[in-house]
Amino acid sequence: MWATNTIKVNLPPVETDSNYFTSMLAIDKLNAATNKFSGVHFNFHTPSEHTVDGKYFDLEMHTIHLAENWNDTEKIKYAAVGLFFSVEDYDQSITVAENTTFQRFFENMKWDADGEPVVDLVTYGQVMDLANFEDRWIYKGSVTTPPCDKYVYWNVLRRIHPIKIEVFNQFKEKMQQNKGLIGNV
Repeated sequence: MWATNTIKVNLPPVETDSNYFTSMLAIDKLNAATNKFSGVHFNFHTPSEHTVDGKYFDLEMHTIHLAENWNDTEKIKYAAVGLFFSVEDYDQSITVAENTTFQRFFENMKWDADGEPVVDLVTYGQVMDLANFEDRWIYKGSVTTPPCDKYVYWNVLRRIHPIKIEVFNQFKEKMQQNKGLIGNV
């Protein structure tokens, strides 16, 4: 799905460790009814929607997770995890192996006949396994794409990950190609 500066990718409803996000902070800080959230979809934004010290980055990936056994009386419906990517301004301490995992994730992303992205769940899980949840901001907010559900437990990770210029340009090109569809999906 395409909307403004966003590309959305749905996750299959499978039960693997890579498809779940758990955090006691949701319960301790935001009074959530659960600490377990199941991945629903992820989306990419360019430029990033969040900033670090006022600086935007080339790409930001948000993974949206639904609270386990959620019902409309719960205070927190979703947990969102935000990861930053930059062509030049990434964390130089990222190892060759970590960088290979990130690049493989983007290389394995395919575009279907309608121009929609399709991603291998295995490489997505490997990316999430590398995410550093020890250095993050948390807050209660809303989803940033329609229908903009509220009651979201946001986790924005500070580490900036690498992305190749060719891959970043591919995102921008796909968004430009589908600009006429914005608002029609």
